[in-house]
Amino acid sequence: MRLVCGRGMVSDDTDHAFLVAQVLLNSPSDAAVFQNKLAARLRWWFLGLPAGVGLATARACLKLWLGISPKRSGVASAGNGPAMRSAILGAFFAGNPLQMRKFVTASTRITHTDPRAETAALAVAEAAAWAVGGQHDTHAFLHNLAACGSDNEWLRICRRLAEANNTNETVKDFAGSLGLESGITGYAFHTVPVAIYAWVRHPDDFRKRLSVCWTVVVTPIRQAPLWALSLAPASGRRGFQKSGLIISLNGRAPPPCCAKRPCVWHNKQRKSIRWVRSPTSGLELFSAICFSLPWF
Repeated sequence: MRLVCGRGMVSDDTDHAFLVAQVLLNSPSDAAVFQNKLAARLRWWFLGLPAGVGLATARACLKLWLGISPKRSGVASAGNGPAMRSAILGAFFAGNPLQMRKFVTASTRITHTDPRAETAALAVAEAAAWAVGGQHDTHAFLHNLAACGSDNEWLRICRRLAEANNTNETVKDFAGSLGLESGITGYAFHTVPVAIYAWVRHPDDFRKRLSVCWTVVVTPIRQAPLWALSLAPASGRRGFQKSGLIISLNGRAPPPCCAKRPCVWHNKQRKSIRWVRSPTSGLELFSAICFSLPWF
């Protein structure tokens, strides 16, 4: 959102995605170091009084300011905070699922300790990894989501996802089958499944995904995981190289690996992260605004 004199603000999920990207530049291999550095950035981010910050994230950031370790700063909440910042971890570690899980866990527990929050965050990361890998089998992807957690509620949701996809249910009908006729709450097991299903149903059309979610959501801020999923918006069915937009933090061309598939990569010498992205996904706006803000 541009406000005045070319300056503006972005949502908290965009803030978190950017913070995670910055930390990954310096700590791409050690989850413990990554956790400490991300916690430090979240602490200063919170000092800026960000609009729309969730209660659990706010409480965790306050604990960080009181000197509590990032390993113990999380609060018992199954909110969306970890899910909205995990897509970039899935894309970054698409070829290393074990490392991806470690980093998602490290990111989650800074602010949330409820296992359901971690399950939802891992599901978003798995979706991003699947998209970056150029996979085509949607049925297999939905089936594999069950491995993100052992909670009975999550397993029921995964079965419902597969059934809805097999019968081509609308996003609104799928949300209704989860008991969300009156709208989606801030509970991660409500938001993330609907976001994933909207993404699976409309993999090549970000605007369509957004519009169908507006028909079932209560407030736009609760769509955070949907925006997170937009970090890797389309599956390999279209491919980023056909309609993508390359955005680089330092303006250099992507490496040869991106000629064949979309990817996220880092350059230690240049200290940059680049994405191969769809121009309809919103990263153009994200990039333009973020780099206009003085505190970045």
